[in-house]
Amino acid sequence: MSITPTFNDLYKKQQKKLVPSSFKKGIISQVNPSAHTANIYFVDNSQNIIKNIPMAKSIDITTVKVGLRCRVDLFDESNPQDMVVAYLY
Repeated sequence: MSITPTFNDLYKKQQKKLVPSSFKKGIISQVNPSAHTANIYFVDNSQNIIKNIPMAKSIDITTVKVGLRCRVDLFDESNPQDMVVAYLY
């Protein structure tokens, strides 16, 4: 008699294989519509501005204004090209 794994067992096994990503809350300080990027400072550290973070293609760049809050997904915290502005709020 073989024991088939449950969905939860399979889910837990797959989650261990994935690289955990993180995110931070940010505020837009400047927008570059032609490059579809923005300069952002994080809420927890307002002294450093991260420049040229790519915006998600689903964000309408014409609606982006300085001062809007956003979520930034971080895949590599030391490289702004490995970050993306996921959404605005």
